[in-house]
Amino acid sequence: MAHKPINTNVKNFEEVRQALERLQTLVTAIGLNAEDFDAKGDLLAGTADGAYDQVTVGTDTYVLNADSSTTTGLAYRIPYYSVAADITARDAIPSGQRVDMMLVGVQSNNTLYYLQDGITNSDWVELSSGAGPIADSFMLLDDGSSYILLDDGVSKLKLTV
Repeated sequence: MAHKPINTNVKNFEEVRQALERLQTLVTAIGLNAEDFDAKGDLLAGTADGAYDQVTVGTDTYVLNADSSTTTGLAYRIPYYSVAADITARDAIPSGQRVDMMLVGVQSNNTLYYLQDGITNSDWVELSSGAGPIADSFMLLDDGSSYILLDDGVSKLKLTV
């Protein structure tokens, strides 16, 4: 269903009124209601042609990922880099949230681990230990190199796995 775009370069009140009418017509045509939003952070995602469903907000620090196994095609997951308070917390990461080569920094022993060739607790491999504070973020650069940014926001450690 094609709709006339709403003009974002509004010059007068009449244009604002007309834009709001078009928006209301669009919302009515879609069937969108305030009741579709139950909680802070709710999202609506398409499930099929002309259909949508609610995606509830994920756990703090989780990120939204594409996931074709869900009806909306979206799911919240632990990021590929995460920080755990201790080994018990690292091992408690649900298997559905794990991926091969996932990095987890463990604060209690100041050690960085990654999952190698699997996603079970026996697949954790120590990458580095005692080198400094556990990183707050991880980035994969376009050239294929990977870096972990340390707590100071400036230092970085290049990964060669």
